[in-house]
Amino acid sequence: MVRRLTPNAEETLSQQPDGGSRAVRALRAAWATELTERQKYYILLYYHDKRTMEDIAAFCGVNVGTVSRTLARGRNRLRKVLRFYSV
Repeated sequence: MVRRLTPNAEETLSQQPDGGSRAVRALRAAWATELTERQKYYILLYYHDKRTMEDIAAFCGVNVGTVSRTLARGRNRLRKVLRFYSV
């Protein structure tokens, strides 16, 4: 089960200035289209809210391995998109 995101987590991503480099635009597009809701949720909890994998697992009622795999798969999806863009 995916719970609601923290109040300002999704807004943080959308508050970045428009435009930016091709890589930033690609990352935003990948975030919107390539990631599952669960991947977005776990990535935001882990990176934005600075929660540990153990905290996320306990909060969501899943195993730590599930959180770890979900984060890895989400990062890999984003990495594939960004591979074509030099920063």
